Amino acid sequence: MQGKLYRDALYKKGLKAVAAEDYEKALEYFQELTDQFPDFGPGWLQKAVCHLELKEAEEFVLAGKAAIRAGQDEVPILRDIAEVARIIEDNETETEALERIIALSPQPAANDLDALALAYYNQDRLDDSIAMNRRAIAIESAAFRWFNLGLVQFEADHSEETVETFREYLRQEPQDSRGFHYLGHALTDLGRYSEALEAYEQVLGLDSHHGLTWNNIAWVYNRQGMHEEARATLEKMVDPESQNSREWYSKGLSAFSMKYYDLAVQSYRRALDLDPDDVLAHMDLGATFFQAGQLQEANDTFQDILKKEPENESAWYNLSLVHREQGNTEKAVETLNRALEKHPDFPEALTTLGEIKFWQGDHPEALRLAQKAIDALEFEDEYVPAFRLLGVLQGYSGDLQAAEATLRAALEMEPRHAGAWRNLCSILSQAGRHEEAIEAGHQALRIDPEFANAWYNLGIAQAQSGRFAEAVESLNRSLELDPENLDAYEAMSLAYADTGDKEAALATCDRLVKLDPEMAADLRAAIIEDRERAPDRMVPYAQGQWKPEKSKLNL
Repeated sequence: MQGKLYRDALYKKGLKAVAAEDYEKALEYFQELTDQFPDFGPGWLQKAVCHLELKEAEEFVLAGKAAIRAGQDEVPILRDIAEVARIIEDNETETEALERIIALSPQPAANDLDALALAYYNQDRLDDSIAMNRRAIAIESAAFRWFNLGLVQFEADHSEETVETFREYLRQEPQDSRGFHYLGHALTDLGRYSEALEAYEQVLGLDSHHGLTWNNIAWVYNRQGMHEEARATLEKMVDPESQNSREWYSKGLSAFSMKYYDLAVQSYRRALDLDPDDVLAHMDLGATFFQAGQLQEANDTFQDILKKEPENESAWYNLSLVHREQGNTEKAVETLNRALEKHPDFPEALTTLGEIKFWQGDHPEALRLAQKAIDALEFEDEYVPAFRLLGVLQGYSGDLQAAEATLRAALEMEPRHAGAWRNLCSILSQAGRHEEAIEAGHQALRIDPEFANAWYNLGIAQAQSGRFAEAVESLNRSLELDPENLDAYEAMSLAYADTGDKEAALATCDRLVKLDPEMAADLRAAIIEDRERAPDRMVPYAQGQWKPEKSKLNL
């Protein structure tokens, strides 16, 4: 009883100070009140009011959150909490306040549902956002709500639903080019290319200078293998007389993404003619040369950047990748160390140096660098190559369970990372889980059908499961893409032998002679003598030959 009397006395003193607009004095009373009686919701509520009047946004949100949790459900203060939380980007508190408002309302207002849909979207809770948008539409079917719903569906890769949503939006707003733009995107994702082109033509009918639409049309042609049409369309992105360097730069990005490297080079050079100090265009020019295999031009480009900006760690890093691709490991290590001098916690540089140490056989150092790269990542940053390297090293150490967990974590970050699927295929093969390994290999190839190492690992998994004819096909495809993979020749010879086709096995040995005569001779002798092979004969080939794809440059 005594405690209640003391609590009520403090509360009344605080209210009296609020009435006198002495918010600092009132805050002293409510601070003591909430310290002594943390479950007393009205105290937290009044404390929040004081912070609001004193324009102390963060303190207001904290007190408001405590008031909500103590059972204070006054909708006006909840709205204030949600609004201030939104302004200071406290998504969790904003969501909590909006959820309470909606829970307290027998018939929630469409605007409150809109706000909660946006809060969910900002937290990447896309399915929840879609549900709230639908509830808002059920109350009031305004055009902007259909647009918002379509954007979230598009972000969530719900392409079929996106198409239907934007069609409804365009029935209400037939002159909005944005609706046709997103409709075209969704139709492209579904492979409905003729419909996508129709949508993009509608965009151009409403806005003939919409450069991004020319890019999208070119992309549709590119996906269908219509490269002449794609290139001709990209040429329309920019007026040939344009003096806007950004337009030329955007055209370069588009051409690069479609692997029209010559067109990308022309565009970046035009951008640099107009703005010689555009380091980003200069960097992308180097990246284009690198991807096109013009390594000397890439080298020269990054060297030019470093003459202007010797402290540019990204240029040092990119130059290291060029050196590595040229086979100059010593130079690659030297330039990686220069990048790390500028930025010691540079995840990409740490990972690439770790890859080199891996190939040099220094697995402990490679492991240290991979772990340091992961530790250096900022909160919520994702860099799959670092996790991929760590997973491979764990596999080499024999910790297959940890390797699988690490690679699956990488795939959660980037589900369409072909390299991580390929490494998972190898790890699962070593674990004797051949069917899962085969599926992982197929997954890698769905993403990148021309990934030679993925065909190789798939072939190994198929051979280990006894599917020798399929293994031969996969390994042969690997060699078509990478004719110098010694392990693939050996594995294919053995797979042929296991099908009983000794003649084809020996013919494969003959193909190997030019690359490694000694290895070919040993393999030929083994096949001719039909030496007994243990059941795990193929295991060594599944373990490794881990090679990173051509590294992405840091742009």
